[in-house]
Amino acid sequence: LKVYRPGEIILEEIEKVSNSFKFSHGAIRATALISSSPTSYQFEVINVGEGALTELLFSYNREIFSIEPRGNFFIEPNESAQFNLTIKNVTSTRIKDAIVAYSGDNSDYILIDINFTKEESEVEADYIEGGDAESSVYYCSELFGKICSGGEVCSGETASSIDGACCLEQCVKEKSESKAWIGYLIVGVIILILLIVYVKYKKTKPTPAQKEKGGF
Repeated sequence: LKVYRPGEIILEEIEKVSNSFKFSHGAIRATALISSSPTSYQFEVINVGEGALTELLFSYNREIFSIEPRGNFFIEPNESAQFNLTIKNVTSTRIKDAIVAYSGDNSDYILIDINFTKEESEVEADYIEGGDAESSVYYCSELFGKICSGGEVCSGETASSIDGACCLEQCVKEKSESKAWIGYLIVGVIILILLIVYVKYKKTKPTPAQKEKGGF
């Protein structure tokens, strides 16, 4: 996962490698009101392992966010714990970041995408499921990719984005396989016709013995 923050790109590889816990959602996408009051969002960590979850560490930008409660946690199997994510300084700058959780060798993350507005009617918060998280947060241009147009295919890796399938390599013209098959078909038909003519010619051509009997 590439984590993006306003004005810079942090090339930080984070893998979802967890068989003991997971976030309840894959992303929080929201529009918050610009005000002097802190804005908070809730998320949950679910224990999907067989034993109690006692060690849980969060990695996040502490200049922007705070997470409560803090301290030691004890989460029983198939149970969850609720946390509050608070934006410390509400500004007009869009926030795109991630909260990463660690427990031993296990890790998981939740993406954060927050816009700001002065209109209270525009305030909203969407909690995105894990499988749709990345495609609901990033535009293709933010991944430094491009959307291939009709008749083009991606020459390499693609990624999901808000715009659709995002090509991270080059968009190249698609080779028309249909036209190639038409060419092969025409050649095949010609060969078949020649073969039929040859077989008929062989059948009608008199042998030397037939020539002698017929006075040829």
